[in-house]
Amino acid sequence: MADVEIFWGVVGKGAAVIGVVVALIQGIRYLYQLMPSAKAQQRIDEMEKHLERDFEHLKKHDDEIAELNKKTDDTSKKIDEVNTGVQRLGKSQIALLRHSIDGNGIDGMRKEVDDLTDFFIDR
Repeated sequence: MADVEIFWGVVGKGAAVIGVVVALIQGIRYLYQLMPSAKAQQRIDEMEKHLERDFEHLKKHDDEIAELNKKTDDTSKKIDEVNTGVQRLGKSQIALLRHSIDGNGIDGMRKEVDDLTDFFIDR
């Protein structure tokens, strides 16, 4: 019986030592959570999540801006085409006015008609 009592005494002391070690580990874990570095790491993690959301939001706006810039470029091209047409019509009107004033310059009128015809065909 003495051997059994010694065995249970050793097991009890071992269990007590293990209990103390577990309690120390839990205490250290609790203190670590209270430490400013742990709080700082938690705050850093939260900030990284916010940063990722902000980056996605910014990318969405960048894509929208790129789309608007493309539309603006297309509109500018159309405006340039209209301006070219107006300039071409202005030249034709000036040639017609010159012909009306002096009655000469039939060759210039023929050239202008050919140029204007080519212009409208090419469009």
